[in-house]
Amino acid sequence: MVRYKMQFEEVGKGTKGGALVGDQAKVSISAQPISAQPSAGGVRDLVSAFFQGILFFKKEDINDSSIYIAKITASSNNSFLTLVCPIKSNDKIYIDSPGVCLESVQARILPNVGNFNISPQNWKVSRDVSEVGYNTPIYLIGKTREYSTYTTPDRSIEVIVYHNPKKKDLSGKTSATQYPEQFSLLGALETWACVIHFKDNFCRFEKV
Repeated sequence: MVRYKMQFEEVGKGTKGGALVGDQAKVSISAQPISAQPSAGGVRDLVSAFFQGILFFKKEDINDSSIYIAKITASSNNSFLTLVCPIKSNDKIYIDSPGVCLESVQARILPNVGNFNISPQNWKVSRDVSEVGYNTPIYLIGKTREYSTYTTPDRSIEVIVYHNPKKKDLSGKTSATQYPEQFSLLGALETWACVIHFKDNFCRFEKV
């Protein structure tokens, strides 16, 4: 599985042993205890609802993954939602289209996505999504100068939230303390600097 960051560069590209080097040296922190109850249901509900109704267009296939993108009207003219899933032949999909399984999803503000021109779609978070999302906790498990990494109590996902490079610490480098040790999943998505990786592919869940 390929893991993507801004403009679909692989996470960890240009690193040694998975840690960033040079000015983006890894910041050492202790692992936070995770004692809350598992929240897999809340994660599934939130991800499905957050991306609900958005039509995604295939950008490309890379290795064994297909990349689908949607441009939306949200916090910026360059707000994008992205789905990464095992190879599919479909040119267009919805998150709940039959047979869609997800490796990762993104809510990002990006300067561009190459020569991939798509029209923006109207989008906003519903009240129901807010009620689910703000009650789905994620916990800090590591960070670098570039991003903070979180997980849920059941460790079913890894959430990467990128730091704002304009926010500096006293040394003039990108601050590595921009987000709290305990966050909410919806709060992370609403930064528009968020990537969620699923431990196991997140497939469509049929309602009983």
